[in-house]
Amino acid sequence: MEKDREARLKPCVILFAEITQIDSWKQELDTEEYVELLKTVFDRLDEAVKLYEGNIDKHEGKILMATFGVPIAHEEDPERAIKSGLLMLNQISKLRQKLKKPLGLRIGINLGRVYAALVGSKIKSEYTVMGDAVNFTVRIMDFAKENELLVRDEIYQITKPVFEFSEPMRFLPQGAQQEIVVYNVYRQKTGFVKRRGIEGLSSPLVGRKQELILLANFIEELFSGKGKIVLILGEAGVGKSRLLEELFTQSLSMALERVKNINWCIGRCSPYRESLYYPFVELLKQICEIKTEDSEMAIMAKLLTSIEKLMGEKAEDTFPYIAELFNIKLVAKYEEKVKYLKPEEIKLQIFNAISQILKNYAERNPTVYCIDDLYLADESTLELLRFFLQTYSGINALVILISRPEKNKPFWQMKEQLKNEINFEEVYLKPLTREETLELSKNLLKIPRLPEDLIEKIVNDAGGNPFFLEELIKLLISRGIIYRRGNEWVASAREIKFDTPYTIEGIIQASYDTLSPELRDLLSEMAVLGRAFNKKILQGFTRFWDNLDNLITQLVEIGYIYTNKYQDYAFNHALVRESIYKSIPEKKLKALHQSIAKTIESMFPERLAEFYDVLFEHYAKADCKDKAINYALKAGENAQKCYANMEAISYYLYVLKGLKPDNEENNKIIFETMYKLGGIYSRIGYSDDAIELYERALKIASTTLDRVKILDVTADVYQRISDYEKALKIYNESLKLLIDFSDDEKFDTWLGIAWIYYLKGELKEARNVLEQILRNVKDTSNIQIKKKIARVYNQLGSVYSHIGEYEKSFEAYNKALKIYEMLEDIPGISVIYNNICGYYTRQGDYYRALEYLNKSLEIDIKTGNLLARAIATYNIGDTYFQLGDFEKAEEKFNEYLNINSQINNQLGNGYGNFGLGNIYFEKNDIPKAEFYYKKSYEIFNKLGSVMMANEVMIKLAEIEIEKGDYNRAFSMFEELEKRCEELFDIEGKLTCIIGKAKAKLKQSFVEKKLMITHLYTALDLLKSALDYKKIDYDNETKFVINFYLAQVYYYLTKITEAKDHLSTADKILKELLIKIPDGEPRNIYLKKKIYCEFSDFKSLLKD
Repeated sequence: MEKDREARLKPCVILFAEITQIDSWKQELDTEEYVELLKTVFDRLDEAVKLYEGNIDKHEGKILMATFGVPIAHEEDPERAIKSGLLMLNQISKLRQKLKKPLGLRIGINLGRVYAALVGSKIKSEYTVMGDAVNFTVRIMDFAKENELLVRDEIYQITKPVFEFSEPMRFLPQGAQQEIVVYNVYRQKTGFVKRRGIEGLSSPLVGRKQELILLANFIEELFSGKGKIVLILGEAGVGKSRLLEELFTQSLSMALERVKNINWCIGRCSPYRESLYYPFVELLKQICEIKTEDSEMAIMAKLLTSIEKLMGEKAEDTFPYIAELFNIKLVAKYEEKVKYLKPEEIKLQIFNAISQILKNYAERNPTVYCIDDLYLADESTLELLRFFLQTYSGINALVILISRPEKNKPFWQMKEQLKNEINFEEVYLKPLTREETLELSKNLLKIPRLPEDLIEKIVNDAGGNPFFLEELIKLLISRGIIYRRGNEWVASAREIKFDTPYTIEGIIQASYDTLSPELRDLLSEMAVLGRAFNKKILQGFTRFWDNLDNLITQLVEIGYIYTNKYQDYAFNHALVRESIYKSIPEKKLKALHQSIAKTIESMFPERLAEFYDVLFEHYAKADCKDKAINYALKAGENAQKCYANMEAISYYLYVLKGLKPDNEENNKIIFETMYKLGGIYSRIGYSDDAIELYERALKIASTTLDRVKILDVTADVYQRISDYEKALKIYNESLKLLIDFSDDEKFDTWLGIAWIYYLKGELKEARNVLEQILRNVKDTSNIQIKKKIARVYNQLGSVYSHIGEYEKSFEAYNKALKIYEMLEDIPGISVIYNNICGYYTRQGDYYRALEYLNKSLEIDIKTGNLLARAIATYNIGDTYFQLGDFEKAEEKFNEYLNINSQINNQLGNGYGNFGLGNIYFEKNDIPKAEFYYKKSYEIFNKLGSVMMANEVMIKLAEIEIEKGDYNRAFSMFEELEKRCEELFDIEGKLTCIIGKAKAKLKQSFVEKKLMITHLYTALDLLKSALDYKKIDYDNETKFVINFYLAQVYYYLTKITEAKDHLSTADKILKELLIKIPDGEPRNIYLKKKIYCEFSDFKSLLKD
């Protein structure tokens, strides 16, 4: 197959041009004359295509089809296509004027991915492109009016810095579902064009501090009369032009400080076949102040004036050679000087003339000569550059040469040859680091809370390349993923998915197309292997196995891949790999994926478990469904073990989509996959998906135990979303099915029922069920039974804690923990870490509690269990609350509520609002506290969580004390105390007794006539609380009782008793403070409302 003619999928710019009005000539021309005319027109059009290195695909009737980017890609193919189109219109205009007959042209240009290949028979074939993009281009051409050049929106977005366009026009092409946007191209813009950057966004220079300092030092030396040659090298888009912009700005400031002038002249090598010595001509234009729109006479006048100033007596000898470069027709006296010279002699005179002008110009003022894009330089330009550098290297100018490090280009070879002849500084710009890329993206966007996954994708895809970063951001803006809201940029909440922007892909494909067919094919094989790949695997399937080391060395040298020296290689840039991968035709792509999978299987038969995910990917993309399903099941299990939930979901979904329920074995696999997938959905909060999946699984369950298995996990999902009645109903359905089965088979169902009793506050029922389970256990050696026993102990720990049997609770939790640790059950360990914290907080050991909670949270994040993560987050917030750090507590409660919203945890919303109510109560913001408490009560009451609803009502009774309605508060506490008795809530009952005492104590301050009565009522209540034997209450509760007793005795004028209780309270507080670090943590803790009141009362008693 010919070089560059292999079948590929490529981004391509397609141009269609239709000759119009030519048919009106048919009547006055015979067929031969008409065909000749048509040929003349097509010749002009073809020249315009070839000038900009496009490909003439076909002529069909009066229509020309051309492609830019196929078979050879260039970075600026959209720009080339438009320039070609404008030149076509100009040529047609000239031809129309010459022939003095009607003649027109209409052009459509489009951009898209096409299939490029040889089409036809063995005898006759042609290379062409196919795809929707081609058809749309025809429609755009059809929509164009005569002598219009229409381009689609994607091309407009890329080229709008370079051309002037009409306002957007919309039309619905035939066969399309929606309208497309097109623009008419008027003309190319004149003057300096800034192609890169994002309109309206800017950033300080990032990651180039040292390079800028070095270049600024060269400017400093330039002002002292010392010139320098500097070579700046860097990959496309790495920031060479931006560095130059910064240096230009800084040099002007330096000149201003010294009250001097500095001249900058910049020439760029052109990718097109422009005039001879193009970048030097650009330098001369700037020196002579020649503008694009100047006529030939104006150009000649400016050249003569400038050359006379710079060359003096030698002006007449210099002018004719410079005029040659500008295609100026010489008058006789100048023509005489060049007429008899040989081409080589004229060339030498041109070189001398240009070099002398540049030297003399630099002697007037410090001057910077910059020649950019030297990797594009032709041999003639390089020959002149070599002459200039060798002859005039000592001039008072800073000569900056800029190029990409493309070692196969003529400039690179010239640079290597000149190393030993000329002294020059070499500055190599490396890609930005990850941190610098992140800084640049934040500078550009200034989005305070950009989603982490979006940041990750932008930074990874940019690969340290500022241009790539800017183009990715442009794409995100154009797709609406990032958009302006007022004066700031914000990120959309929708799924983040985008392809490589064409502007980046153009750079990649242009470089890729210059490689040999062998290197291109090898890169294709590497791209299918992945961003990173192993040489051993590559060697196992590549057709270049016998020359692999040599080809890999070449690819490393030219910067496509790198190695860690351990036979592991990777593409230098993710987008390069992606672009190459997308260019491989489907049939070849599938064959490569299958070949890689088979290679791995044959090379690593004993280690296949390491490759399950990789083998699945390759077989899935090779469309080998049976193999892919097999590996998807195994990869899913591996992912579950590592808590890689999203990966496991993708594997299991593939299985469910690909497997047909047409036999018993498949049905079993589908059932088990649904069961596993539903478990992941439930754990990460996708409750609706889990329920829907379990309903499907229930329909194909083949045994009673399978049906029970699904019913139990369905009930657990309803429990997680706080629908307790629905959950209980489903558990009872399970029990009916299990009526003839053993107690061991009923274990899970009874555990689920016990937990619902607990959540509803029906503690007696929960305790009875759990203790009955333990009595019925037969085989304790079975691992699965051990797991279930651990769950029983965990639930018992929670029940015992709520009924005030704290040591029993601690003992139960430790039993559960020992089993989970023995079984290495990470989620189980996390649950115990979370639950056991309550024991430590009761001891006042808050930091030990936080230690366990953070361990629990770390596991929950790793496993992706959002419900467990939510609970740990709430408990951390509650512990901070008890420490008096309300800011951290509020942050955690809000984070908790946010997680709950993701998993529809309604019960959790009750807890979250309760926590916020507690914070505002402590801050004395009673209206806000009451708002959150009432919101919390509504949720708990609606869900049937009686115990928590009761706990909130106790806080609302305290609110009544703060509002001064002591009688209402007292009666509320009385009623709530009875309810606590019914609920077996011993701790809640004690809280009500203390609450009644507090109400009477406060009431005594305002009802002076009944003061003694109220105080004695409070005294009796507090004594009964102090002697309460049903609970081993915590130190804070002891402190509160003694503090209130001290107040009561004080106001009863029993000072000795008051001091005794005050001393006891003080002693308890000191014990509490032992476990609170000195300094800020202790100061925060002592700012809690109760301790501030205590401090004030101590001062009162001293007085």
